[in-house]
Amino acid sequence: MKRPARIVAIGAVLALSACFPRTEEAPEGIAPVAELTDQAVESEAIAEPETGPKKAAIDWNAARADFANQDSDTVTTQGSGNVAVPILLPEIPVTIQSDGPPPLRFTEVPDGYFAVVTGEAYDVIINGTDRLLAAPSNLPEIDASQMRFEDTMTGSQISFNRYGASYLVEFACKGPPNANSCIEEDDAKQAVEELLLAGTQ
Repeated sequence: MKRPARIVAIGAVLALSACFPRTEEAPEGIAPVAELTDQAVESEAIAEPETGPKKAAIDWNAARADFANQDSDTVTTQGSGNVAVPILLPEIPVTIQSDGPPPLRFTEVPDGYFAVVTGEAYDVIINGTDRLLAAPSNLPEIDASQMRFEDTMTGSQISFNRYGASYLVEFACKGPPNANSCIEEDDAKQAVEELLLAGTQ
């Protein structure tokens, strides 16, 4: 007597189930699907480069000590007292002006500040920030404490680090543009070295 085809098929399935019992462990040499998924996620996280800006660790103790040792008569305090970086500004004589822009325009921003100091031959634009960006891997390492001088389309600029913060000082020349900058490199570096602390936390 022949068995119905449906009974034969069910018997075959039961036989195969007996050969491969249900278990949480995968056959030897094969990782479970969940483990493979976790490994793939971890490898993607490792391979993904960190491109976002990071906040610098500011040495506020050193900044406050230098601020206390300055001649208070030569510094006009700026900032809210909770600025993100120590404030560096040139010494500016206090004068009463009735015409023209003020000698100093100061603006505090979430990551630091920027200031514009009006001059005769050039304006000085100072930017200070606590944001750090990862440098491309193909660039040579640069000592962050050293000043870097560069000529620009409008004059020149110097970038440097101090107290852990990053600063950019631009010298924007006035008058018609020409091949010669309105300030020599040595004079620009000296101007940066003479910047005074005008605010800390």
